[in-house]
Amino acid sequence: MNAQLQETTSETNLVEYGVTDKALAALKEKFKEVPDATTKDGYKAIKEGLSEMRPLRTGVENKRKELKAESLAWGKKVDTEAKRITSEIIAIEQPYKDAKEFQDNEEARIKQEAIEQEAARISEIEIAINNIKSLSEGLLGADLVLLKERLNSASQIVVNADNFHEFIEPAELALNNALSVLDSAIAEREVFEEQQAEQAERQRIMDEQQAELDAKQAEIDQQEAAQKQKERDEQIVKEAEERATKAAELAQQKEREAAAEREKELRLQAEQAEREAKETEQRLIREAEEKKQQEIKEAEAREKNRKHKAGINNAAIDALVAGGVNKTNAKQAVTLIAKRLIPNVVISY
Repeated sequence: MNAQLQETTSETNLVEYGVTDKALAALKEKFKEVPDATTKDGYKAIKEGLSEMRPLRTGVENKRKELKAESLAWGKKVDTEAKRITSEIIAIEQPYKDAKEFQDNEEARIKQEAIEQEAARISEIEIAINNIKSLSEGLLGADLVLLKERLNSASQIVVNADNFHEFIEPAELALNNALSVLDSAIAEREVFEEQQAEQAERQRIMDEQQAELDAKQAEIDQQEAAQKQKERDEQIVKEAEERATKAAELAQQKEREAAAEREKELRLQAEQAEREAKETEQRLIREAEEKKQQEIKEAEAREKNRKHKAGINNAAIDALVAGGVNKTNAKQAVTLIAKRLIPNVVISY
């Protein structure tokens, strides 16, 4: 082939480039079929073809510059013939380049998809490990019911190579740590609640004992008072009786005052409880109303966004229909693009 390309040009050629029409015809014949770039042999054949055609094309350009430099008068003839021959070579070369570019892009796309799938897989495993860790977090003040529920959830988690793959060690560590923390928290909570119950029982016993002591002391005081009363001189009996009467009246007065004070305190407590109940009710009503308003706003925002997207999608469908695509295919294309099922094509909302 190189020998053919160096043959003298035909008489119809205006400028000699070392590439005859006969050589171009042979080149077209040799490279008229574009190999399958998806196969190893086809891809290799395309690269070899490009390697053979590229120096011919660049050689014509170099010769053009050389001839033009030698004679400016031949410049236009040189350029015209170079353009003609170059276009012929490019016409032969371009399908090879297109096939190679398509296969390169396809391999790059497959590689990127594999990278994204691997990243998604790792992210899913990391989320699962974080969920395990969260079972042993936020336990301050947690009661036994919550602690046992979390322990039950942790106990049902299965960590193996099928679901955690190369992250099985951190997953096992997270699960063992969660189980250990929950076991310790349950044990501490049981001890705490047992201590609270024991303390309450001790307080009850102390209160009963104090009540018994107060009763005995009162009985002793009454006996001593009676004994002293008997030992007094008859001359002061009347005076003692008056004092006893006054003391009884005073005691009754104090009892009435104490009863009134207790009644007042109970009334204040009831009023306080009523106020707190009203405040709680008003707060719940207010929170429910705020939640309702928030839900309305979110629903309005979703509806507005849906209409906005629908308007853009309909405009895209109309544009495709105007470009000659039937409406069914146009709708399907826009739906696939909106769902991001077509690589490297997006709709801007």
